[in-house]
Amino acid sequence: MEVRFRLEGVKELATRLDALGARLGRNTLRRVGRKALVPVRDAARRFAPKDDGDLARSIIISSTLNRYQFGQARRTKERAAVSMYVGPTSPIGILQEFGTAHHPATPFMRRAWDQHGREVLEIVIRELRPEIERTERRAGVSLTEGR
Repeated sequence: MEVRFRLEGVKELATRLDALGARLGRNTLRRVGRKALVPVRDAARRFAPKDDGDLARSIIISSTLNRYQFGQARRTKERAAVSMYVGPTSPIGILQEFGTAHHPATPFMRRAWDQHGREVLEIVIRELRPEIERTERRAGVSLTEGR
């Protein structure tokens, strides 16, 4: 499942991110995304079926996909776009989430997203400005002087 959202009305923040440069801007967005996805990751770990393996421990937040997950994602060509993923690194996770002909589905990721999806957006909204300000201070960049 892929969920996309676009924040609008944040022109000032976008300008400040651009002023940081592509690398610092993307890293700033990744830090915010990682922080925002923690509630989903933690809930998914709680909801994951208990097994002999490490399914719950394999649920991580990352900006990259492993070889099992790669075919599911779409890549974007946008220069400043950041993709963050939360989910199991184990291929067993897909079988548990969606089931098979011999095993019923046990959705744990969907349940976690349904419970915390709105919270993800709230965290992004709350954390984006302070994270940009911290990055600006560390980089010695300031667009807010004189305002």
